[in-house]
Amino acid sequence: MEAVTILSNLPPLVEPKTSMKMPQFGFGTSPIGDLFVKTPEAEIQQALDTAWKLGIRYFDTAPWYGHGLSEHRLGSLLRPPAPETLLEKPKMNGRI
Repeated sequence: MEAVTILSNLPPLVEPKTSMKMPQFGFGTSPIGDLFVKTPEAEIQQALDTAWKLGIRYFDTAPWYGHGLSEHRLGSLLRPPAPETLLEKPKMNGRI
């Protein structure tokens, strides 16, 4: 897949306060929490699997995305075997 090559060749962004390196592309998880539209479970799993196969390792989630549904669904990607590299960005009370 060409997209994997493109993503892996991009330099990381550096978070100014912590110097943590972050990927330039991520997966926003509000849709998988049925925030705007109810989405079938199979479609969610396909989207998460495809994102992972394309090299996405940054997942932005929050407890209010479906009252924890997005985090629960994202957890299915993280269950064993555990991914080797992952950056999840949970938010609490609107703070990062």
